[in-house]
Amino acid sequence: MKKGQSGIGRIVASRKLEIEGIPRQLVTVSVGVPRRDSRGNWGCPLLVEGMGEPKVHMAGGMDSLQSLLQAIELIRLELEKTGRRFFWLDTEFGTQIPRFVPAYGKRFANRVNAFIDREIAHVWEERLKDRKLDIAECEADLNERKQIVAALEETLKRRKANAAAWEASLNKSKRSPHSS
Repeated sequence: MKKGQSGIGRIVASRKLEIEGIPRQLVTVSVGVPRRDSRGNWGCPLLVEGMGEPKVHMAGGMDSLQSLLQAIELIRLELEKTGRRFFWLDTEFGTQIPRFVPAYGKRFANRVNAFIDREIAHVWEERLKDRKLDIAECEADLNERKQIVAALEETLKRRKANAAAWEASLNKSKRSPHSS
């Protein structure tokens, strides 16, 4: 494939991914515009580059949206087949390419969505718990520092009092005649 040619036509979305454990090697995944073939079937082209020879695939669907969603799923599956771990932005979050969940009726969708909602709530509860622990640690550190500042202020107060007493004594000795 020549430089500047994607092999999939106009690209509507792409993402550069890193491979865990292989610094500076990027894999680019790209999705083209969904289109109909001569028989009226929908397909969405996709391209995976950066792991050997670039591979163009076509994901089918009943309409343009389904073919687009299938293309995204096919990208995820192509990456998974390599056995490598890919990530975008941060290794903790992986590629951030979501798994396609097929529609097996309303009951199935409701159960899957309820599970996802529970998991999201669980993640946010854990993050809130961690945030509260961080706040408690900061408060403890602040209180410790306040005690140090209070002790320093007390020391400073004593030193000022001693300096004032020395100054008063010095001034008093300057006014009184010296005995020779």
